[in-house]
Amino acid sequence: MGALSKTKSKTKHSAAVQEAFNFSVTVCYAMKALQAHLDAVQSGTEAPIAPFYYAANQNSVSELKTHLNKFESALSRYLLLSVFSFFEAFIKAIIDELIEFHRGVPSMIRTAEKRDKRFIAKITKEMSTQRYKLREKRLPARKERYRKFTRLLEAEGFRFPTETLSSYGVRKFAEDFSKLKAYAIPDFLIHALHVPLEAADVEYFHEIRTLRNTIAHGDAENLSLAQISKINDLFRNWTSLIEDHLLTNYFIIEDYS
Repeated sequence: MGALSKTKSKTKHSAAVQEAFNFSVTVCYAMKALQAHLDAVQSGTEAPIAPFYYAANQNSVSELKTHLNKFESALSRYLLLSVFSFFEAFIKAIIDELIEFHRGVPSMIRTAEKRDKRFIAKITKEMSTQRYKLREKRLPARKERYRKFTRLLEAEGFRFPTETLSSYGVRKFAEDFSKLKAYAIPDFLIHALHVPLEAADVEYFHEIRTLRNTIAHGDAENLSLAQISKINDLFRNWTSLIEDHLLTNYFIIEDYS
């Protein structure tokens, strides 16, 4: 059995997005057929067909043509709401999956605490001597001395103070994740998990989020399917990047560390 190459979260996300776009394709075909049918009804060559679910003759031909003229923007708005929600769900699902992989947050904290305490307890005499050289007020003239002893400590596997905050870091990670909102997703990914997101993409994400909020509050926006395709490109690229980054760096068994 080889290394993990995919997550359940990404598989589910891809299926949900594909289903939404499959529906979009169906609607686009249906609208073309409806347009031709309405033209034929107006010319008297066809009788109005009964729609699925809704009562026949509930809408006039002119009303249906008005809906036709607006359908792309409406469909695009609904797709945006869907793909954004799917992305939010993916983020929460893949991090839940990561936490589950490590047997839950309490287990992660215990592992980090054990490692921190074990390291502090096993500092060698030599490490202690070298560390002492760095326990002073910073003096610019001693920069090369500081660099020398830092390199010596690194070579011996010494963990510097910020590295021994890992158990607290796991607690903060779990706390921030438990109340994660859409606006905070990029910062959480970058600072908590070191996912290499491009600044321009983060800015674009926030533009999308603002647009999503506008639509969710009932304010109509004139969108096109081309815009939705571009938006989904960002989410598709990000979900692949996030999955690959987490699988490579975080889905690692450490029960025996």
